[in-house]
Amino acid sequence: MAARLGSARRAAHGAARLTVADVGKRYREGQPLCMVTAYDLFSGAVGRAAGADMLLVGDSLANVMLGFEDTAQATLQDMTRAVGAVKRGMQRQGGDGPMPLIVGDIPFVSSVGATLQDAAQLVVHGADCVKLEGASPVQLAKVRELVNNGISVMAHIGLVRQQRKKKK
Repeated sequence: MAARLGSARRAAHGAARLTVADVGKRYREGQPLCMVTAYDLFSGAVGRAAGADMLLVGDSLANVMLGFEDTAQATLQDMTRAVGAVKRGMQRQGGDGPMPLIVGDIPFVSSVGATLQDAAQLVVHGADCVKLEGASPVQLAKVRELVNNGISVMAHIGLVRQQRKKKK
């Protein structure tokens, strides 16, 4: 299915990279989007080859790739290395198609004061935008800080696994 969505996107959008604004516009217009989770060089290359619109470098790498019990164990160093590897994988894949938008997950352990620096590190390593989880006043302050400093944000306001343990 990803290849079909990617092919449709290539035909409709040429070789330009999708932006966060494009994602919002396509969502409002009911156009399909394909996001795939990627953690390394190989998955970055496969995601691009499959025609994914976006590659999420998620903190789930703590479970999936590093063997930790939960995603809260992901560090900024883990995330920046993964973002860089995904970007290099996309670049090495080559091809005529556009490069997917890379969404880098800001680690759960990022504090309010460090969020801007953490997000900047993800961008330096290849993220086109960053992802935050939750819609608490603290998280909204983080989003405001990032946007005011020119960093695009995608928010995840559904199930927040890191906070689920606290409520038990």
